[in-house]
Amino acid sequence: MRRGTGDKEGLLVQLTLGFLDVQVPEAELRSLHMWLMADPVARRHAKPMLGASQVLTPGAQGGALDLVSLMVSSGFSAASLAMSVVSWRATRPHRPSVIVNRPDGLTITISDSSAEEARRLIESLADDSGGTRGPDDSDGSGGRVGLSA
Repeated sequence: MRRGTGDKEGLLVQLTLGFLDVQVPEAELRSLHMWLMADPVARRHAKPMLGASQVLTPGAQGGALDLVSLMVSSGFSAASLAMSVVSWRATRPHRPSVIVNRPDGLTITISDSSAEEARRLIESLADDSGGTRGPDDSDGSGGRVGLSA
């Protein structure tokens, strides 16, 4: 897991956001990124950046953008991120399911969940009490937790 310490930010936890359906257009990802950038708290404490999940070999052309990367500091609450994601989804005609990942493999999916459920799930990703644990596979999901209405 990629962690660091910032001067005034405290412990940083890297989260990535993407879509469950890989066919969701890049425009939707850009929309989510712009939504997070418009949120002053997210812009200050999570620093949203567009990125690609595929590592390119030196000299290769740029890859497709398929994720939003966040370096979440202690000043950014799970409730803020959950509300931003749930609010953004409410504006979309097809409401794509959003996947939130930590580099250690812990993953949650926000589908047709309430803001409170989304907040609780995202809080579990930002919680550092588990150290660098691997994905919890006790439910056979490979560390994935999903919500559906």
